[in-house]
Amino acid sequence: MSPDLEALARELDELGKTPARRELDVPPDFGGTDWRLVRPIGKGTMGTVYEAEQISLARKVAIKVLPMAVSSRPSRRARFLREAQTLAMLHHPNIVKVYAAGTAGERLFYAMDLVQGTDLRSFKPADADDVATLGLSAAQALAYAHRCGVIHQDVKPANLLVDKDGHLHLADFGIAALLQGADYVASCGGTHRYMAPEMQNGRGIASPASDQYALGVTLTELAQGAKDNRIPSDLAAIFNKMTASEPDARYPDMEAVADDLRRFLRHEPIRAQPPSPFRRFSLWTRRNPAAAVGAAVAAVCLVGFILALAFGFVQSRRAFVQTQAALAQTQAALAQTEAEAAHAAQALAEALTITDINEPDKRDGELLRALAAAEELAARFPANADIAAAVEQLKKARENHARFHARFLRRRDGMGRRPRRLPPRRPENDQEDTVHRDAGSVKSGSSPFATDQK
Repeated sequence: MSPDLEALARELDELGKTPARRELDVPPDFGGTDWRLVRPIGKGTMGTVYEAEQISLARKVAIKVLPMAVSSRPSRRARFLREAQTLAMLHHPNIVKVYAAGTAGERLFYAMDLVQGTDLRSFKPADADDVATLGLSAAQALAYAHRCGVIHQDVKPANLLVDKDGHLHLADFGIAALLQGADYVASCGGTHRYMAPEMQNGRGIASPASDQYALGVTLTELAQGAKDNRIPSDLAAIFNKMTASEPDARYPDMEAVADDLRRFLRHEPIRAQPPSPFRRFSLWTRRNPAAAVGAAVAAVCLVGFILALAFGFVQSRRAFVQTQAALAQTQAALAQTEAEAAHAAQALAEALTITDINEPDKRDGELLRALAAAEELAARFPANADIAAAVEQLKKARENHARFHARFLRRRDGMGRRPRRLPPRRPENDQEDTVHRDAGSVKSGSSPFATDQK
């Protein structure tokens, strides 16, 4: 660190302990300049901020007057003017615009935009999204400043202003250091609470990573003071990476910080930590609520359809098993019934064919009823050979019965038409023979008394 910067750092540390602090309360004389002070609106170790008016343009501005310790030496004045010229070239919507720099009496000052609003010390965001939105604006402003070769070195809630529209503005580059092509520069100071570890303990190393650390601490405090102070895991992961103790463990630059904050706000996977598949799906649903609802409805329908298919399959399988069991039982019963029917038909046929019934008509009726029963069984069990054989046996038995019965009737009728022949009888004596002859004459129409009558 150069002797001038060492002396400046020591003097800045002692400003709050010496009577020099009273200088902050004494406004400089801006008589004969283009600026007119209106009222003080803020105080700090690096000077007092006044609401003022630029007379030539009739516009309100803010003027910061630096303490005498910074303004007294020519080398410091030259350094301040160089940095003021650099800051005046910064054109970013989230950086307070510096209009001019100069001296009023022996005091250095610079004029800048007057932001109508408050700083983050008294601002209360609604939720984590509001914090991430403000952090994105600050990260974009710092990324732009770093690209221009400027390190802020004093990022804290008091230097982050929120206007009436809710837009953030990064202010107070009063102790900003120029990178001048280097990645690290000697620190000129800052607020200890927001200093990165590499800037503390007298090491005094400032870099874009130290600004990142200070912004991470600021955003963490802001999220904890929000109305809904629940910090989502992704946003907490971003803050943890920004405030890592080692610079190499932080984001490579402020563009990467802004990119991750932007991802968080768009509900996309962040780069601070690899999200799980469930987290990726959750973020996708938040990014695409309509598609998520459609996918959820489709998933519910698909699950319902699958469950219905599964339930139907189980029910069908159960019914099929029950049907198979019932069919097996029916087939077994049918086989038993068929066997019993065949056995009964055979027994009936055998009984009727071997039974000798003296009454032909009764026998024919029994055969007819047995044949009808056997034919009914044959119709029910057409493939049963035993039943078919019984039917044929009954048919033949009935045909044989009819044939034998017809033969019997013919013989009976033939015996009734022939003359009856009586067997010859021998008379026991002559008298008896005479009587028989006489009787025969009388039967033949002759009378023994016919001649006498004549």
